[in-house]
Amino acid sequence: MNYQTNIHPTARIDPSAEVDPSARIGERVIIGAKAIVGPRVVISFRATIGVGARVGAGTTIAMHTHVADGAWIDHRCRVAGTVSGGARIDYGVTVAEGAYVGLGVRIGHNSYIGECARISDGSRIGMHSIVGDGAVVPAKTRLVHHTVVLRRRQGYKNQQTLIYDDAFSPQP
Repeated sequence: MNYQTNIHPTARIDPSAEVDPSARIGERVIIGAKAIVGPRVVISFRATIGVGARVGAGTTIAMHTHVADGAWIDHRCRVAGTVSGGARIDYGVTVAEGAYVGLGVRIGHNSYIGECARISDGSRIGMHSIVGDGAVVPAKTRLVHHTVVLRRRQGYKNQQTLIYDDAFSPQP
């Protein structure tokens, strides 16, 4: 599908992938079979989009980012971390550099996942939530909307991870 100049000549795009003509595909990018890349998407140097993954309109995928097979990223997101298979990232979410989004995770719209944060497998993050730099959300955790999770800082006496709005609730 290299029918325009927005695709770098070193990019490898599976013939079954659908890439919108307005998308900009950078150097050494790999796009897997049956992946869908929407309009005005920017995928930077050495990023990987897995088999069957979807990247929505206006999203930016940073360099060295891995979006695994079957992941779904809605429009106007900014992703610089790793997104595992089956994860769904809704509209306007930012996944900062070094962050990890586990298998089957769902992140509600306009949320922010900080640098080196970890969202473990099967968790749900409500819309407009913040998971701070280095924070960890345990597996199969559900965070309600507008939740803030901060990392426990080493060296401070009695410093706790802050969780608001009764954030942790068991999943059904």
